[in-house]
Amino acid sequence: MKKKHLDKTDKPMKFILKGIEIEKYFISTPNTPFLTPTATVVIEMALQQKFSEKDNLVINACTINLFDNEKKENHYCSLTVNIGFTVENLSDYIETSTTPPIGKNIKLTCLNTLNAITISTVRGILYVKNMGTFLHNSLLPIMDATKHVTMSAAQIEEKMKIK
Repeated sequence: MKKKHLDKTDKPMKFILKGIEIEKYFISTPNTPFLTPTATVVIEMALQQKFSEKDNLVINACTINLFDNEKKENHYCSLTVNIGFTVENLSDYIETSTTPPIGKNIKLTCLNTLNAITISTVRGILYVKNMGTFLHNSLLPIMDATKHVTMSAAQIEEKMKIK
């Protein structure tokens, strides 16, 4: 039986959380400010990464929007948080892609870990920011960081436009 040869990225990734910045938060109170027990809140989330290989720095920007329904008739809340990480030997986790998204990208082995931390942190911040508001009892489901869709920055901006 052959031994599996480990890739550089198979070793444990070492990183630290460098900082958290709330870039934007807004909440609008609807005409009927209290959600009924059967009311649903539609959650839309977008993640975008920026990195500096030279500085071993990754910044995850996460935006969560809450709407009243799939048609997005009422935009209840929006939160954008930037979370910075310093990743030891970040260049080991960078790959160059010739298919979209073209260019240098963070490998999924690294990205999934940082995204999971980012998403759970932003969920917690959203919960705290909404305490005492009509959204206080709204359920924020667990979001799987591995089930993200890769889009270009232009596609993300277009998707995030509120109509």
